[in-house]
Amino acid sequence: MPPVPLWQAAQLARQHLQAGRLGDAEHLCRQILAQFPQHAESLNVLGVIAWQTGRHELAGDLLRQAVALAPRDAGYHNNLGTALRALGRLEEAVASCRRAAALSPNESAPYENLGNALEQQGLLTEAVASYEHALALEPGYLAARLGLARALVNLGLVRDADAQLRRALELDPSPAHVHSAWLANLHYLDDTTPETLLAAHRRWNQLHALPLRSQCLPHDKDPAPDRRLRVGYVSPDFRSHPVAYFVEGLLASHDAAAVEVFCYSNAAGGDHVTARLRQYAHHWRDISALDDAPAAALILEDRIDILIDLSGHTAGHRLLVFARQPAPVQVTWLGYGDTTGLDTMDYRLTDAWADPPETSGCHCTEKLVHLPETFACYRPADDSPPVSPLPARERGHVTFASFHTLAKLNAPLLESWSRILVRVPDARLLFCAAGLSDPAARQRLSGFFSERRVVAGRLEFRAWQDMREYLAAHHAVDVLLDSHPYSGHTVSCHALWMGVPPVTLAGPHYCGRTVASVLHNAGLPELIARTPAEYEDIAVNLARDVLRLADLRRTMRDRLAASPLLGARRFARAVEEAYRHMWRKWCERGRAK
Repeated sequence: MPPVPLWQAAQLARQHLQAGRLGDAEHLCRQILAQFPQHAESLNVLGVIAWQTGRHELAGDLLRQAVALAPRDAGYHNNLGTALRALGRLEEAVASCRRAAALSPNESAPYENLGNALEQQGLLTEAVASYEHALALEPGYLAARLGLARALVNLGLVRDADAQLRRALELDPSPAHVHSAWLANLHYLDDTTPETLLAAHRRWNQLHALPLRSQCLPHDKDPAPDRRLRVGYVSPDFRSHPVAYFVEGLLASHDAAAVEVFCYSNAAGGDHVTARLRQYAHHWRDISALDDAPAAALILEDRIDILIDLSGHTAGHRLLVFARQPAPVQVTWLGYGDTTGLDTMDYRLTDAWADPPETSGCHCTEKLVHLPETFACYRPADDSPPVSPLPARERGHVTFASFHTLAKLNAPLLESWSRILVRVPDARLLFCAAGLSDPAARQRLSGFFSERRVVAGRLEFRAWQDMREYLAAHHAVDVLLDSHPYSGHTVSCHALWMGVPPVTLAGPHYCGRTVASVLHNAGLPELIARTPAEYEDIAVNLARDVLRLADLRRTMRDRLAASPLLGARRFARAVEEAYRHMWRKWCERGRAK
């Protein structure tokens, strides 16, 4: 150990930790522990370092030792709660966070962390109260306000979430990720127009991306139009996530002679899906620990020709990497239901049903590139349960269902569903969503329908825990009711795979037309409505035609297997042709200079 007092060495280790010098902090703590094996602060710092570097089991062990040595230190209990959350040991995490709050009742951090643990446990109303307590103690606590907004979204209280996100931006407009969270939430508000969305995304670009134009990186490229392309995909979602169901088929089917694939993952660690996706990439880069400037420099160093954003303004995005333009051609696709707003994003991949050509470009800053069939190709889960017989025949009544996040269930949509249930008086409606583990969410939905002459006995609520349980819930469902104005793209693909037809209302904007694209490509355009009244009529008429429902259920998987929705190879060829067209355009511009 350095020749300094113990307290000073421990203070220096914490300073290293706070400055991000994890190696220096770890080295110093190990020196201290070599002489003082029961030094609680060194164990605590090592535990935090282990958590930050993804070694969660080790973090839990180290922090338990720190807590045992200093049981009245609120910070140690709080850190242990964080590690336990990462391990999925949520009841223990909640207990640790409650202990931290009890030991330090005037500190906001334990209440924010308790909110996180309760939220993960599905106790959203309690999480809201904990975040609000943290904000009462510290109104400018950004993490607590973002946690509060997130919990409100998961409860379906999107207008309350909007108010919290606006307040966060009033207090400090500089964090780009907060502004992005507000943009993403705007799509859930049923009265947000496409024009409003476009203006809001352009404003994000003006505030956060345009100031970085001086950091745009120079490209020294071989402008040969037909050479093998170096293509990079950037995402925080190369893991068990809805994006993976649509990106895997493309990555697995790329023509290696035409495309050299680079994946830039913004998610530390990974899971079994990550391991599967890695095998399809020629090069895999973890950029989760890199700031935007060095991440952009890495992409430039890899000499990427075409860089694809897979997340838009969703959590964990790296749009400020794209703002530095590390590749000559930049494209957004798949993970977000709207434009990015960036003037450095050249293209957005879509199709003629998600973005009708007659309205192309009206509500986005990118140039739209229409793929010939579908804008996305679906890969069903490996452990999908088999399709069940039609439940209506066994039960004697039709069951409609919503598998959407509660944020998509706005009042006009629920009004429409209540009218459908009144017109089909023996039908049931199943709600299946993670947020329904909270009793208040179930009570709120029950109360809404009871006010509209739909008794509680006709509603069923389920909160699912894993993918197989989610898919198996379709065994009780005859018809899926799509959400609007924000469609449920992934939800509808899962439903079709399980033999359940979705009914959709095609909206005026891309985020409300993705299921229309799915149904066109599945050969079921008759399930696409143009007006709310037609949406209700299609749902009611489908519920009354049990023979048709049974036939659709029996033939659906074969129908999908023969459709563009599962045609990964043909989809990959279409995407590669689009990339080639983009690249040739860039080469032409380069030769014209």
